[in-house]
Amino acid sequence: MFGLPKIDGLIKGRRMGRHYNDGEVIFRQGEQGDQVFSVQEGEVEVMVESPGGCGCQRIAVLKAGDLFGLGSLVKQGERCATARAKGGAWVLTLDRATLIRQLHTDPSLAFSILSKTLERLQALANPQSVVC
Repeated sequence: MFGLPKIDGLIKGRRMGRHYNDGEVIFRQGEQGDQVFSVQEGEVEVMVESPGGCGCQRIAVLKAGDLFGLGSLVKQGERCATARAKGGAWVLTLDRATLIRQLHTDPSLAFSILSKTLERLQALANPQSVVC
C-alpha cells in the first residue's frame, strides 16, 4: 500500500480508509493540512493552480502504494496542491500522531518516505518523467 513495509503490514488484506468517487476532492490547495494519505486502490490526480488562477495543471497521477500530503503534515501549513480521485479510489488517512508512532516503531520508515519524496522531486524537475 504505502510501499513502506511496516505500514503495509498493518493494513494488508483489509480495506481501510474512505472511498472517493471520480473527481471527488480529497483536499484542496491552500487548505490547512494535518493528515497524510495513501492510495490503497485506484488513482489520485494531483493538480496545482496556475498563477493568477487561470486553471489547473496536473502534476502527477498517484497509484496504489503512493503516499501524499506529507508536506503539510510536516510543515503544519497549507496544502500546495489539490488531490482528487481519478475514477474511484480508496484512500487511507493517517494523522500526525499515528505517523510519528510508526516512525518510532520503525525508523527505517523515515528513509523510505524520504526516498519516495526524492523520486517525486526529481520527476518534477524533469517534466518528461512525470507520470500523468
